[in-house]
Amino acid sequence: MNIKYLISTRFTEQGNAMALGNSLTLIKTIVEKIPLAEQELCGMLVEISVLNVGKNQYSSWTSCVGAFMAKMGAIKFFNVLPLRLIDFDFFSLTYA
Repeated sequence: MNIKYLISTRFTEQGNAMALGNSLTLIKTIVEKIPLAEQELCGMLVEISVLNVGKNQYSSWTSCVGAFMAKMGAIKFFNVLPLRLIDFDFFSLTYA
């Protein structure tokens, strides 16, 4: 299954913001309902984690990432996306 078309920063531009939100909702449903290989899950998670989402897509994005954590479990999830808290400025407006 190739869903890379749905995971793209081209949808974050003005006028296409709703498309990214819909894509993230669809990906969340795929993760929850369709059995996928661990390698596919990890690849999709990495691609979704680097998206620069706006405030309108943030809810869909966090819900989608949460579906990955529920499916993979915390240990596998954080092996793919390790916490890097000290790498970021907590007081930045773009911290999320």
